[in-house]
Amino acid sequence: MRETRTSSELVVSYLTLRRVIGILGVGLPFVLAIWGCFIQHELLPTMSDYYALRTRDAFVGFLFTIGWFLYTYHGYTTQDNYVSNAAGVLALGVAVFPTGGTTFEHCLHLGSAAGLFLLLAYFSYFLFTKSDPTPTPQKLTPFALWAFGFSWFVKGETLWRDPPTPQTAAGAQSRR
Repeated sequence: MRETRTSSELVVSYLTLRRVIGILGVGLPFVLAIWGCFIQHELLPTMSDYYALRTRDAFVGFLFTIGWFLYTYHGYTTQDNYVSNAAGVLALGVAVFPTGGTTFEHCLHLGSAAGLFLLLAYFSYFLFTKSDPTPTPQKLTPFALWAFGFSWFVKGETLWRDPPTPQTAAGAQSRR
């Protein structure tokens, strides 16, 4: 017996689309780091550095999927659509242009990554905090910005400092 579905059952909801983008965005660094550690036996400084390894397949695949979802996503306003379309195109730019290619490709990669990063921050701070009719207090607190800020604390070694190398330890002792 053939099962029939209504058209509403066949359409992916925007909530599902948002969840998929979130899972891919959160999952990409973990997939790259774990797979990369099996290959290099160390963490690389940036996600883009994994482009030079076999992990490039995951890097490009995740970014193409994220880019496609962002491009096809339609928010509540025209502004949401423009921002998500631009972010989708920039995600593809990060995926297509390698950092180790020509100088032009490297610049396109960095420009796409910077633009994507800025648009994702814009989403987090300005667009995702809106709700009708009244947003919940949790939505007004931009958790994504906390994660962004936290990552800068880690990168700036405010939290979880790297052990000093012999050269930096010797230099610090000579300055005392």
